[in-house]
Amino acid sequence: MKAVRVNEWGKPVQLEDIPQPKATDDQALVRVHAASINPFDAAVQAGYMAAMATPPLTLGSDYSGEVVAVGKNMTGVKPGDSVYGVVVLGSGAFAEYTTPKANEIALKPKSLDYIHASAVSLPSMAAWLSLFDKAQFHGGERILIHGVGGAVGGLAVQLAKNKGAYVYGTDIPEKAQHAARLGVDRFIDVKSERFEDVVKDVDIVLDYVGGETMDRS
Repeated sequence: MKAVRVNEWGKPVQLEDIPQPKATDDQALVRVHAASINPFDAAVQAGYMAAMATPPLTLGSDYSGEVVAVGKNMTGVKPGDSVYGVVVLGSGAFAEYTTPKANEIALKPKSLDYIHASAVSLPSMAAWLSLFDKAQFHGGERILIHGVGGAVGGLAVQLAKNKGAYVYGTDIPEKAQHAARLGVDRFIDVKSERFEDVVKDVDIVLDYVGGETMDRS
């Protein structure tokens, strides 16, 4: 099969022919229909995960596709199912086939096509972990989210609004309409407003921008 491979940290990736993987007892074999690129994948290619993996390896995390086969211990999916998920430093999503474990695969929502489904998993996981695990969000709080127009920020908005939060959101003016569709209560145009002059009495700040934004927050 074709796969995008990292053969040396920090070097350009290569499109190569490698053997098609086989699912172990605890894996599914998925024919990849679509995969998306995340900053995490760039970090892997650059070598920031060298303590956790060794090249050569297949790059890619988020995927969607169709289950071809399942190992004897796999539950929840069966051959023919449309699925999506994330393989983090596993078999790699930038390939014709990948082999996710049970915690790396789920049934694809019928409302999403394969392309859109492939862009959901890792940003959703980042948004969920930062909002619920790190910030201990319970519902109803006032939240400031920096970078609401990005993948993680946009998903964090939806998760927060779903549990009754009041959301301030910052981004560039071109993202204003998108932020409104997501449910942001007060959009802050970073080119014309300072969020410190607008935001009052927030319980949680989620910073998906970094740099001076963190210090100012």
